[in-house]
Amino acid sequence: MNKLTSVSVALIAGFILGISGNFTPVFAAQAVEQSTSITAKNLVDSGNRKSDRGDLRGAIALYQQALEIQPTYARAFFNLGSAYCQLNDFAASKAAFTQAIRLAPEDSEAWAGRGIAHLELGQIDSSISDFDRSIQLDQKQWRAWWGRGQAYFRSSSLAEAEHNLTQAISLNPNNPLIYLDRGNTYLIFSVTAQPPQQKTYQQRAIADLTKATQLRSNLATAFNTRGFIYAQAGQKQAAIRDFQQAAKLYEAQDQPESAKAALEQIRSLN
Repeated sequence: MNKLTSVSVALIAGFILGISGNFTPVFAAQAVEQSTSITAKNLVDSGNRKSDRGDLRGAIALYQQALEIQPTYARAFFNLGSAYCQLNDFAASKAAFTQAIRLAPEDSEAWAGRGIAHLELGQIDSSISDFDRSIQLDQKQWRAWWGRGQAYFRSSSLAEAEHNLTQAISLNPNNPLIYLDRGNTYLIFSVTAQPPQQKTYQQRAIADLTKATQLRSNLATAFNTRGFIYAQAGQKQAAIRDFQQAAKLYEAQDQPESAKAALEQIRSLN
């Protein structure tokens, strides 16, 4: 699985979890909602429960039913976009988020959601533009900082990627995937840096990947990447330990090809 794609899906999956929490969207059709949204809201709530259980197709069907009742229900479009994104249907996701933005143009999460869809469709400039708007609306929108960091990483703008990922970490310091992304950024820095700076970037990458494994002990990619950096730094035994752990986790997570690659790394060090 493409790592950055899976990370992006994880990024958007977090949106739905906060629906009944601190987020209060500004709806363009507030008066309409007061009179017609009871049934539509019930359908959306049911869709959210299906989404939480992993039944994304079922959730989509309910969000679509809600929109048949109330076509101006911005949150239903938002959740529809989130569900499509988790299914890797990024074209449908972008279309749904576009409708959410049309109805609730001050919704920073909707702009961030469409930014992720643009990113996964390879539309880097459009994704950065959407993340920019999301952050303008809410400086604390950590998902937009994270997404923009991914966009800059994919466009090889490593300094900008590092800055945005650092901002995302400052806003959400307990998300292991952001540390993983910044660790990967430092890894690329270390590969291209001159020897005096190479060690510094290696240490920063190891620190971020270690934090990622502390926050999520089954994050196989973090162990695998840290193993590569240890090998690059000449720390053979540390590298072997990480590749062994990565192989074990990949096997447990039904990723045999990744497990095989980690074991091949061990053989290359012996």
